[in-house]
Amino acid sequence: MTIVGALTCAALPAFAQDAPHNWQGAYGGLSINVTSGNLIDHLDLGSPRHSLENSTDLGLFAGYNVHLNNNIVLGGEISHRFGSNPFTTAPAVSIGESTMLKARVGYATDDWLFYGLVGATRTDLTGPGVGSYSMKGTVYGVGADYAVSDHFILGAALTRAAPSYETSFDVERTSIELRAAYQF
Repeated sequence: MTIVGALTCAALPAFAQDAPHNWQGAYGGLSINVTSGNLIDHLDLGSPRHSLENSTDLGLFAGYNVHLNNNIVLGGEISHRFGSNPFTTAPAVSIGESTMLKARVGYATDDWLFYGLVGATRTDLTGPGVGSYSMKGTVYGVGADYAVSDHFILGAALTRAAPSYETSFDVERTSIELRAAYQF
């Protein structure tokens, strides 16, 4: 066993819980997001699909859960991601920061919460010669959270955002999100 493994095992009893976690209440936290995707340009008949570079960015999120008696958890969340995804073919042009408003429905078992989400996203496309466009669309995904203690939660989610600008272009962004939250 490595030193890190031994320290982790030694620290786990300090976080142990006797009863299943109650997911009811407000929470907020930080996320690290690894994102990739494509832009589909409906006006460019020669090369309509443009890849986005993989990027890693940081985000903030806050939400509220209602834990029902049958272990169903209903919630709402708002998140904002900082950073951008430049295009591989035009690095000066990028998909910028995004804000998402999501509804979550999940199932709680012991200290785990497994959920699906659906909502709305708003993001920007910016760059020289392109200008700035505000795009709106949908976001959906799945995730899991683990209650390390009564207040500290670790989680991961896989999301797909599909913002578009009028009928000109659509964006497909897939993200893996690692999350750490404090539940109040």
